[in-house]
Amino acid sequence: MLKLLSQTIISDEYVVGSYTTNAGLDKEYKFPMMEDYIGDVRRFIDIVLDPFPCYGKVHMFAYRYFDHVAIQRGWTYETTSQVNVSQDQRKDKAMYESGKLYCKIPIRHKYNMLEKNMLRCIGKKHWAHGFALQRFDTLSKTNERTVKEMRCLLDKYKEVIEDENKVQQEDLCRLNVGRPDPKKRLEELLLTLYSFNTLQILGTMVNKIAF
Repeated sequence: MLKLLSQTIISDEYVVGSYTTNAGLDKEYKFPMMEDYIGDVRRFIDIVLDPFPCYGKVHMFAYRYFDHVAIQRGWTYETTSQVNVSQDQRKDKAMYESGKLYCKIPIRHKYNMLEKNMLRCIGKKHWAHGFALQRFDTLSKTNERTVKEMRCLLDKYKEVIEDENKVQQEDLCRLNVGRPDPKKRLEELLLTLYSFNTLQILGTMVNKIAF
């Protein structure tokens, strides 16, 4: 597995580890597996995910495995592990029931250029996305709904202009607190209306010529 991992990764900065939702689970299976890996892999960690359903968040932690034989012999480990061992480790022991075999380490990852380019292409649309046509009934309903909303926003914007002429500047600031800006919303709807219809017309012309 290590040979295959070295072939897929360009640099030497790789970490072999296991994944679980709790560091204290499956100790009978996990600890022997870690003891097998710790002799061959210098950087072996355990990734722990702690979900908090009430908050809708997921916290991720990394724990470094310590061989009890290495601790008895006084072998040195990485600086990050040594720093975290010298800090308060009792909370991690009590929380995960992992004894003296774990220590919490910070998670740091440095992206290379290949990973950065891959992340940039995640939300990137295909080059033919602009030529995709919508159904005429769907587009007509969207245009009708957008025009009606613009009509309501025009009435609100007219009221805002009348208030600016009647009310003083200090009172106007208090009146507009918490109210949406109709002018800004009008600009967004106008841009959306023009862009959708322009793409629909150009896509229809290109498809007619191509097919």
